[in-house]
Amino acid sequence: MSSGGAPGAPGGMLTKLRNQWTLFLVLLAMAGSCAYFAAGHWRRGAFAFGMTVLLAGVFRLVLPTRRVGLLAVRSRWFDCLLLLGAAAALIMLTLVVPPSPPPSAG
Repeated sequence: MSSGGAPGAPGGMLTKLRNQWTLFLVLLAMAGSCAYFAAGHWRRGAFAFGMTVLLAGVFRLVLPTRRVGLLAVRSRWFDCLLLLGAAAALIMLTLVVPPSPPPSAG
């Protein structure tokens, strides 16, 4: 019996999971940005989230489809346009929105 999945299954489950390293890395970075949100730092969290989406877009742009795994949803140009556009919008949002004034003591 193979250690990766069902007996006789080509490329077992372990191999399939190993091929999803890009998705795992992106999800791990998104969890980190959610930790910023949970800590009350919306600007840092949004910036980290935007950088994570940028990372996903770069992965989709430079890696072959068989290496990006589940990050490949549609055609390469569509995925890259959507991911890089969303990343640019999120990053610009965090840079353009003025910081809130500190609460008054009185």
